[in-house]
Amino acid sequence: MTDINGRYEYDTLELALEAANDTIGDGDEGWKEDHLNEITVGLVTSDKVTHIPQPFNIQEKPSDDKLDEDECNEEGTYWGEWDYICEYKMEKI
Repeated sequence: MTDINGRYEYDTLELALEAANDTIGDGDEGWKEDHLNEITVGLVTSDKVTHIPQPFNIQEKPSDDKLDEDECNEEGTYWGEWDYICEYKMEKI
């Protein structure tokens, strides 16, 4: 990995995808904000765009009557300002 003006370049596509997958995390807390500079506008590039993060396992926000005073559903998932929650995976385009 080489830091070029706050942007990281990787020697291989595999290393770039590993960093991208680490950045998008496991979906529990959203993207790791402190790692967003490791990918360019959500894209992994290698002289061309090869992969983009795609949402999957999308869950729509329950109606307000299904949320408690802390904006959590019965499973304890916090919804707050989100209209949906999902996981992300890198997909080849």
